[in-house]
Formats: sequence, structure tokens, C-alpha cells
Amino acid sequence: MRSAWQGLRRVAAPRALISWLAAHDRMARVLDGISEHRLRRLLAARELLGSATKMADTADPLEPASLFAVTSLARDAALWALLADHEGSMDADALVTKREPDPGVDAVTLDILARGVPAIGEAHPDMLPMVASQLLALANHLIRERAEPLNRWDAWRRARARRLWLCWLAIAALVGVFAVTIRSIAHRRDLAEGKPWTTSSMIADCKPSLHECGGVVSEIFFHTNTEDSPWIRYDLGASTQVSEVFVRNRSDFGLDRAVPLVVELSDDGESFREVARRKDVFDEWTAQFKGQRARYVRLLVPRRTALHLEKVEIR
Repeated sequence: MRSAWQGLRRVAAPRALISWLAAHDRMARVLDGISEHRLRRLLAARELLGSATKMADTADPLEPASLFAVTSLARDAALWALLADHEGSMDADALVTKREPDPGVDAVTLDILARGVPAIGEAHPDMLPMVASQLLALANHLIRERAEPLNRWDAWRRARARRLWLCWLAIAALVGVFAVTIRSIAHRRDLAEGKPWTTSSMIADCKPSLHECGGVVSEIFFHTNTEDSPWIRYDLGASTQVSEVFVRNRSDFGLDRAVPLVVELSDDGESFREVARRKDVFDEWTAQFKGQRARYVRLLVPRRTALHLEKVEIR
């Protein structure tokens, strides 16, 4: 029973999130008591009025073709607004006949509203600006009379936009946190940087900045004698959390000298405990182990050999 409930929750959770992002709760309020066809017709009316208004603001007021287009768009906007009050379809003449006369709208404009834009051709050209203006005002008035569904629709769109924006903001924040975390993991501070180190012996003075050791071109930064269990030891200065040691082996010669390589930790510099071991020859090795506190970190080869490395990092 519990597994079934958990499965249901796994399915329901994404659906609930999608529903919230789509603002389905707000959409329910939009359609509360309003048929979908009424809302769609009012949206069409507002879109047409917007196009007509924009064209009227930018077109040449003396150009008959522009006035014709503005009048046609405004007429369609007014008819869609009227049609929103009725189920099914009705012809324009029936819609206009059923409506009470509007003050400020003369007979020519009503005739155009009822009969269509071709009726403009029967009007005097000088009346085109007046007809276009009256139809724009009428369409605007009809839409404002029926503004409640549109206001609900706009509120739903704003709610959905806000929720989507919050979702993207949250995703961006998570991506940012993830990137910072990955970067911090990949580039954690090298605890060995600037810390003193000593070796079991020193056969030559190495100068890695000059790519030289004992007069030989090399990238190594130390070289012990050939001896039993050679080592290099770092003093971190205080008890420090350590969980990783990166080692770059000598790349030009004698890679096998550094194996098996043992990573050891100590609190006092005398008693060491092994935390990692590399048995195979390597170019680079990242020893990862359970984090623990230590002041001293030692790399040791438990056999007779010489130890020389190019880089050591402790994290």
C-alpha cells in the first residue's frame, strides 16, 4: 500500500507543478460562469480593435485604402463583441437589429456595420474618416462593456507569466549553485601550497621554475637518493581536514620508481596511518579517501627506490 502511495505521489508531483506553472487555478476563475466561445470571441474582438487602432495611428488619414482597412477591422471587432452575447452564429444585420441604437453613431455607420464594408463605396468619400472614427469608438465601447472576462484572462496570463518567471529564476539559481559547487569541488584550495615539505633525502637541488634538476632538464621538484622507503612529507601547520591527494609522476623517466605509492596521514609527524595506495604505474593519480583530520601528509614508496615527482596537491 505504501509503495502504491509513493508511486502515486511521484506521478502527481510533476502534474501538480505543471498545473501550477500553467495557472490552471486562475484559468478556472476565468471560465467561471463564462462560456469558452464568449471568451474566444471577445479576445478576437480585442485583437481586431488593436490592429485597427494601430493602423489608424500610423496610416495616412487621407488615403482611402487605409481608411477602408481601418473601417473593415473596426467593424469586425464590433461584430465579434456583439456576437459574444449570443450562442452559435448570427448574421451582421441580425446582430445590429437586436442592439439598441448607440448615441453618436449615425445611420451610415450602422448601415456599414450591418451590410459590410462594400457599403462604404455607396457613401460619400468625405464621410470615410467619420465612419472609421465612429466604428473605432463603437468597437472600443462594446469591448469595454464586456471587459470582465478579458480582465480575468489578462490576470491569468500575468499569473502564468509570473510563475514561469519564478520557475526559470529558480532553475537559474539551481544551475548557478550547481556550477559554483562543481567549480569549488574541481578547484578546491591546494592545502599544500606554500606549506613546508621535507624528503627522506635529497640527491640534487631541483628548480622546477627553470625546468631543471641537478643539471638535467626535468619538471620534477625533488629527487631522493636510491634508498629504502623514500618519502616526501608535508606539514600543513595545523590539524586540517584532508580527503584527496593529487600526484603527477615524473614524465620523462622512471615512472615505475614511484610505485607502489602510499598516502599516509599523521597528527604528530611520527606515527602515520595509510589512507590510499597506488600499485600500478601512473602518469597522474588522484587519491580520494574518507575525509579526516591530520597535520602531516606523507607520500612513501615502501621498497628500495628513488622517489621523484612533478607535482603534489592536497585537498
